[in-house]
Amino acid sequence: MAQQLELTDEGDFYDVSYTSAVRRARHEHRAAVLAHDPVEAAEAFRAVANGTVPAVPAASGKVAFVFSGNGSQWHGMGVDLLRGEPAFRQAVEAIDAELAPRLGWSVVEELTAPESRLHLTEVAQPLLFAVVGLVRLLETNAVRPDAVVGHSVGEIAAAHVSGALDLAAACLVVAARSRAQAPTAGRGRMAAVGLSREAARKEIAAHAGHLEVAGVNTPTDVTLAGDPAALAELGRDMGARGVFFRELDLDYAFHSKAMDGVEEPLKAALARLRTGAHHILFASTVTGGLAEGEGLDADHWWRNVREPVLFADAVRALAEGGCDLFVEIGPHTVLVPYLKRLTTATAVVPTCRRDQDGPEAVRRTVAHLLAAGVRTGDGLFPRPGRVVTLPSYPWQRERHWNGSPDAWARVPQDPSLVHPLLGRRVAVAEPAWHQTLSSLRLPWLEDHRVGGAVVMPGAAYLEAALATGRAAFAHAAEVTDLDIVRAMVMPRDDESMRWCCRPRCRRRTAWSVSPRASAPRPPGGHTPEGGSAAWPPGRRTPTTSAPYASGWAGPAPRWTRRATTRRPRGPGWGTARPSGC
Repeated sequence: MAQQLELTDEGDFYDVSYTSAVRRARHEHRAAVLAHDPVEAAEAFRAVANGTVPAVPAASGKVAFVFSGNGSQWHGMGVDLLRGEPAFRQAVEAIDAELAPRLGWSVVEELTAPESRLHLTEVAQPLLFAVVGLVRLLETNAVRPDAVVGHSVGEIAAAHVSGALDLAAACLVVAARSRAQAPTAGRGRMAAVGLSREAARKEIAAHAGHLEVAGVNTPTDVTLAGDPAALAELGRDMGARGVFFRELDLDYAFHSKAMDGVEEPLKAALARLRTGAHHILFASTVTGGLAEGEGLDADHWWRNVREPVLFADAVRALAEGGCDLFVEIGPHTVLVPYLKRLTTATAVVPTCRRDQDGPEAVRRTVAHLLAAGVRTGDGLFPRPGRVVTLPSYPWQRERHWNGSPDAWARVPQDPSLVHPLLGRRVAVAEPAWHQTLSSLRLPWLEDHRVGGAVVMPGAAYLEAALATGRAAFAHAAEVTDLDIVRAMVMPRDDESMRWCCRPRCRRRTAWSVSPRASAPRPPGGHTPEGGSAAWPPGRRTPTTSAPYASGWAGPAPRWTRRATTRRPRGPGWGTARPSGC
């Protein structure tokens, strides 16, 4: 593909992209690249071929946007996106226009300020909400969510994207929430701990109400909040026992009793909050399940501040709702590890990482989602392109065995049947076998039909000849000549046929020959068990006859058939049927 793109004119680039993205079948593993011209696309595909960019497994479920909360912010976040992505800047400026009158300062100016004030929650929360401009940037690349969820303060952005809160209402909640929590600075701290909720409750019980479970992120990961001294003591104990414990860089004890004084001012500020219905799935980390937009009133947002964050339950609700692609929306990935532990999703993708190029990170996210199979509609290709010839996919060249090599050669629990086409050995001196055949006994014969009738395939004649050679010579055989004189029609389902494989027939009968074949005795062959000492005996030629299809209903007539060879040049094989039948 890279080679063809290097030879593609810019005028044909749209058609090549359209054909590869829209008109080609999508396989189990895929790769997608975003490029402005053929040269850039060729370089990107060479990176894929070299393994720099891994292939992505296909997904068929819905896309869920997961909005991160406190802990993902960092000084300088979003600056490169403001400078390099017009769609992101327009979205942030629209947010700034709504927030500035409520905050008394500009989020755009704060994002680009040389000094950071992110240690203040009344600054950090509005800036985190402004990064929701990433959603608008993804929309310009035809990536839209089917569901949303937000961790703690991230639930405001999720509610806005779901349609329950318009931009003005969302900005009202952000401003009121952050302002109400500002006075709680210094009253406690938080830590991430590798314990289940039940185990964490047992551990903090010894601290006499000074610590609380502030969030349940996975079945084995919780967030604790409370008194700094008690938290530090617990951290030393956890470290001595090898339990994961990491104190967060927050001077607040969110989702604990330190927030109790927030209830009255927050509810008063949001008393006239207007909400609407969702237009996509919305999972709440307050309730731990799917929620309706009309219920996101002032009381809900108070609970969002005070009660534990039920992130694990909310994510599971989305997974049960059919979400298979989870995209973390935030300035730095903090929830991806939790999402990978919570779900068996095909893809869990971050949008941005600290100190990485923002526009390039978003492009990688979009390419990953496109390769995974996210539905884009007409967003990427507003008009149909011309279908052009593209390089074909290489053959995988994998072996696929249908059972063991001899799985069909012996009938289970009957070792005397050495082959389904030979049947059972006849108790005579010379090698001979007889078998009754029908489509019920060998259903695979039904696969070869001509004009509605089951006709013995040429491959079956060859297989019978080779099986006879292997059984008679106790050695691998080779068919050197095959002459199918006439077609041999198999009986109907309620009829059967009998064939016999033997060296010669002593009874003189009129025969009409179907196929003939020669199978010379291989070097090193020996006398089969039960045969004469001299092999072949005299001038007799050991051969085998092939199936005879009876032409009437009822039990098959008993024949003894003589096999023929075209020329006496060694052991031969042939099939015959009574003439006139």
